[in-house]
Amino acid sequence: MNKPLWLPSLSNVLLGVEPHQRRHVLLILLTLQPYAVSVGVIMHSVHLGLLDLRAAQQLTVASVLTFLTFFALIRSGWSQRFG
Repeated sequence: MNKPLWLPSLSNVLLGVEPHQRRHVLLILLTLQPYAVSVGVIMHSVHLGLLDLRAAQQLTVASVLTFLTFFALIRSGWSQRFG
């Protein structure tokens, strides 16, 4: 079975083309699942009345910004300066 033509170009945009960097970006993307679960737990805590909505929004924004910051730093190659 052949790969779709758009798949390699999408993976190059998302992961980069250098193999060492691709591996690190992929590891960062693997952390997306725990981030998503934690946001789900935060929202469920609001639903149960265990957490204030304002605090939940702040925690969610902090989680998203943290993930995006680390993704951008790894994807840009900035972190390779220290390796």
